[in-house]
Amino acid sequence: MILSCNYSSKIIEPIQSRTAIFRFSQLKKEHVEEMVKRIEKNENLHVTKDAIEALYYISEGDLRKVINTLQGAAFISKKIDEEIVYKIAGKATPEELKQLLSIAYEGKFTEAKKIAEKLMFQYGLSGEDIIVQLYKELFNMKISDEEKAFIAEKIAEYNFRLVEGANEKIQIDALLAQIPLAKKKANK
Repeated sequence: MILSCNYSSKIIEPIQSRTAIFRFSQLKKEHVEEMVKRIEKNENLHVTKDAIEALYYISEGDLRKVINTLQGAAFISKKIDEEIVYKIAGKATPEELKQLLSIAYEGKFTEAKKIAEKLMFQYGLSGEDIIVQLYKELFNMKISDEEKAFIAEKIAEYNFRLVEGANEKIQIDALLAQIPLAKKKANK
């Protein structure tokens, strides 16, 4: 029997004690691209370059996620582009998250709130999905390490609140309100 999972610590101890655990590292981008090209050829698909980038972004090197996403996308169209990949994966594009972060960072709360609502209601993303993606994009921002650390701490705090069952909309709005405070904390 093979049990496949990403976090072996989430498997109960009686099962863990009777198994051999094999750990696999993330695949490099070129290996994922090579596999996508092979699938593209064998399944008579057309996968655009931006779709391959999106597949790697959402999968973080996990080929199972790539294959599952490709399979879902192939049900929609034989031509697979970035838009289809993000739609199937239930993720926002990195650009949308960068925009949300930068607008919130500039203190434009109402504008940031509208973007977050779009992600939640039009794309169907959960508050936790948004927070995880914000954390991923945070480190691409061109701000000081102190500001990144402050925002990372706030993201962690609001993620914990969501995991504990707090209202998603309220917590996302509160997080967006906290982000511009990073500038003030760093300048002290």
